[in-house]
Amino acid sequence: VQRPVTDARAVLRVRAGVAAGLRRTAVSVVPVDGRPGWDRVVVPLGPLWETARHLAGNGPDVVVEEPAELVDATVRILRGTLAAARATARPDPEAPDGDGLLAFEELAGGAPTAPGKIESAQTAGSSPRRGETGAGARVGGSA
Repeated sequence: VQRPVTDARAVLRVRAGVAAGLRRTAVSVVPVDGRPGWDRVVVPLGPLWETARHLAGNGPDVVVEEPAELVDATVRILRGTLAAARATARPDPEAPDGDGLLAFEELAGGAPTAPGKIESAQTAGSSPRRGETGAGARVGGSA
């Protein structure tokens, strides 16, 4: 991530022990009360889409909490990645969801959302929990 040109910050929730690069650039890192194993990490906000791509690459270990436009950008990247993966995957008739791809939360050990649904944690009205993708999004399997 490039150095920011403003004082804008991104607030992230990061699993303990991961994302060393983000932690090196952090303005602050504090444990999240009531959420063992998670830290709230505040980092300088670089260019929106570059930052969103970088954060999405951390998968379920990084959840974007603020700003809303960074949450939205990261969710769009994750949606595009899922759509591209589904478009190029060969169907596996033995796969439980029919396309051979696991939903992101299944990879992280959580319960899936409604089939094919992706929602931002902010629009869902609840705090992201284990099984959600990075950037505060939950992705459901296909029907």
